Amino acid sequence: MIRQAEEKGKRCFERQFQDALQSLEAQLNVGYSMENAIKEVQRDLQIMYDRHTLIVREFTYMVRQLNLNVTAEAAWKDFAARVALPEVDTFVTVFSLAKRSGGDSILIIKNAVRQLGDKAEVKREIDTVIAAKKWNFRSCQ
Repeated sequence: MIRQAEEKGKRCFERQFQDALQSLEAQLNVGYSMENAIKEVQRDLQIMYDRHTLIVREFTYMVRQLNLNVTAEAAWKDFAARVALPEVDTFVTVFSLAKRSGGDSILIIKNAVRQLGDKAEVKREIDTVIAAKKWNFRSCQ
């Protein structure tokens, strides 16, 4: 029972993180720097979710770090260490490499956001199919 609750909370946070990444992509498309984009994402998340949800609290903490002149890269790495999700680790790794490599880092980040979104969508579809199969199996017994 506890494991199911933890799994549900993890899936919920993953969906919220995807919403945050979509907002981040929109802010970067508008032309915001990563630091300002994070601040705008935090505002968007406060509109979308209750201020006590984990994703809002985490982005609020990131904004505080940025206000203390912590780099965006360090704030993202700290966020990844706190939440310990593979999707977050992947995004932070891509962001760090894009910043260091030069080139069009915004395009690299946007592509990573899209790919993570596609992966999450496929995962949701698989979960839906599995749930339907389980329901069919139970109803046939």
